[in-house]
Amino acid sequence: MKYITILLVCIAGVSAQDTLVSNTGLTYLGKVMGFSKNSVKFLVNDEVGAQQVQLERISKITKNGGDVLYDSNIGLTPALSKQEAEISYEQTQDIGFAKSISNLTHYNSYLTKDGTL
Repeated sequence: MKYITILLVCIAGVSAQDTLVSNTGLTYLGKVMGFSKNSVKFLVNDEVGAQQVQLERISKITKNGGDVLYDSNIGLTPALSKQEAEISYEQTQDIGFAKSISNLTHYNSYLTKDGTL
């Protein structure tokens, strides 16, 4: 039973990552760190620093929740401009929450520790 639990935790960890698929079909797991006009900054698992990859070399980029961020057939997708209503100070202090967001998410407002919006 202990081994099954460990396996499930490992599988859950792998599936909660962003995916970059190159034009050659290679798949990389990691985290999207940001986009520019012609490239994406992608941190591949087990690498020390993020790499700047030209979009012309990429087939598809999928966010950990399944949203497609980039598709070579259509370009950057509306998922990049998705806005969240509000983020609070408490959320920013939660490491799990902080790891789940990236600089691709935009918030309409921020609720500070003292309650200022």
